[in-house]
Amino acid sequence: MTINLLADAEPHILAGACNVGESTMNILKQIGQIWNQYREFRTTFNELSHMSDAELRDMGLYRGDIVRVAYGEAENHAGQAINAHRQGRQTTHGSFGVLRESH
Repeated sequence: MTINLLADAEPHILAGACNVGESTMNILKQIGQIWNQYREFRTTFNELSHMSDAELRDMGLYRGDIVRVAYGEAENHAGQAINAHRQGRQTTHGSFGVLRESH
């Protein structure tokens, strides 16, 4: 004898399961976007950190500007990638700003 629990479930309960799946996928996408922003931040930060003060000055930067520039580059890069991938849909542009506030 086989018992099918889903057959006895109310339709609104089954519909809620779809929403949970969508929510999980949205969270995973946001985590992926934040991870990509973090990688972009680290790349830019490392490149600028390895430059001499003279090279930074030639670009109009000081060593104290590196973190700000790296965050800005990460947000710009991620925002462009998100917009290119999801034309017309809601984006999480600026989600990296949460991490910015902690520094």
